[in-house]
Amino acid sequence: NPFDQRLPEEVMLPIGKLMRLRALNLSDCGLEAVPELLTCLRSLAELNLSNNPLSNLSTSLAALVSLRTLLLRGCGLEAIPAAVCQVPSLEVLDLSNNPIRSTRNAVELLRGRRPCLLQRLILRNDNWTPELVAVACKMARLWGVREPTVA
Repeated sequence: NPFDQRLPEEVMLPIGKLMRLRALNLSDCGLEAVPELLTCLRSLAELNLSNNPLSNLSTSLAALVSLRTLLLRGCGLEAIPAAVCQVPSLEVLDLSNNPIRSTRNAVELLRGRRPCLLQRLILRNDNWTPELVAVACKMARLWGVREPTVA
């Protein structure tokens, strides 16, 4: 894991012990996956993982029961991550500047496997196809998103 190579263990272990941590910015850290130690941060309300080459989002994000804001700008995501639907308290989701080409997970998210608290969905990208824009707007309407931003 490149994250382990960029930040020494002496730094990582204390992060896992910060049980009352509310916001964590791990943008531009070279992460290819979400560090598992984040699952113990039950008070974490905002997580910025922007500009990391995330190949996949772990379903362990569901353990972040207080997470309200998840920033995933510029992470190279080619599909809307299904894992975001498992985050129980998510209110703000930013997927801007990702080369999203697939609506596969979006269709699953539209099925509404759980009540969604999402209030703000941000999908800014110059490369959106009309199909993706239509799906994103439909997701926003079905989820009751008050502030969808699709550009």
